Amino acid sequence: MSKSYGNIVMSNKRIWVFGAGVSLDTFDYSQAGEDRLGINLAAYVVPDLLGAFTADYHMLRHYEKYLRGMPVYTYKTRHNFDLPMMYVDIPLSYRTYSTQAAILMCSMKGYDEIYMVGFDSRYGNNDYSIRIKAFCEECPFTNLTKPRDFAPINIRVDKIVGLRSKVIWMHG
Repeated sequence: MSKSYGNIVMSNKRIWVFGAGVSLDTFDYSQAGEDRLGINLAAYVVPDLLGAFTADYHMLRHYEKYLRGMPVYTYKTRHNFDLPMMYVDIPLSYRTYSTQAAILMCSMKGYDEIYMVGFDSRYGNNDYSIRIKAFCEECPFTNLTKPRDFAPINIRVDKIVGLRSKVIWMHG
């Protein structure tokens, strides 16, 4: 068993990283191993996470209110958040998007395989998961109605070079 709430412990060779896309609604979570990381909004709805990852200060403020006790991984400069923060040294050229930085962090931590679930924009679907929408109706803090353009993120993710890990995109 690799679960640790003090820091990500890499005894497993695989990690499951979750985004906020529609495939969260059909994914069978029993397929995922114990090492799970939720990016941004996914941290609110995916069960049994090791922690959350974000590169967004707005999200950190919201995590402070709703994710008490769950470790949050970020590369952002240290701030006074009331959260168990884990700072990751991500190279400056990868400090643009949470997805890109999370993939790099998982590779740097030693995972052989990184399974990506809920990143449906890679396949042309930019909508949010029903579970994410329901959470945001109860705890509004972001505008889920504005159009999402993930093309720049997908381009930057595809340009990550030198990974020791294999990135596997799960499509629901």
